Amino acid sequence: MPAARLSLALAARGLNVPRNPALPALSNKAELAKALGYKFPQIVATKLADVYKFMKDFSLRPDQIVLKAPESAASIGIAFPNGERMLDLKFDELMSSKDILGRPIRELVVMPRLQGIEYVVNTVTRNGRHFITDIWRYSKRDSETGGPPLYEVDY
Repeated sequence: MPAARLSLALAARGLNVPRNPALPALSNKAELAKALGYKFPQIVATKLADVYKFMKDFSLRPDQIVLKAPESAASIGIAFPNGERMLDLKFDELMSSKDILGRPIRELVVMPRLQGIEYVVNTVTRNGRHFITDIWRYSKRDSETGGPPLYEVDY
């Protein structure tokens, strides 16, 4: 979300730059889920024990969750563990890395993995009018390393 942050910085300097008032929800995975009213469980974890408690509370296995840096984009700062060993490894790996903006990751959003076909709808807004630029339909399959999934796009 670097462009949204840039528009806020420019507006703060007195430049007449339009900005999106929903920025916190757009740039933070946990806030986005709340703003959209998602009903699935999620936590913000700072310790691996938080993740294991979450899985126990909701009867989830490691291969049924996703770990995400709160501020991430594309597949940076995201892990899809396929077992407990991979979960431990990916948690430590993410917590010792940096997010897309180059800041240290200090917490992870943990939520159930969504299954099935997904859609991405890209839009732009100008003068209060919204325009759809493209729509992508895709499915995912797991990578063997616990890293980002492999996307199969159906344009």
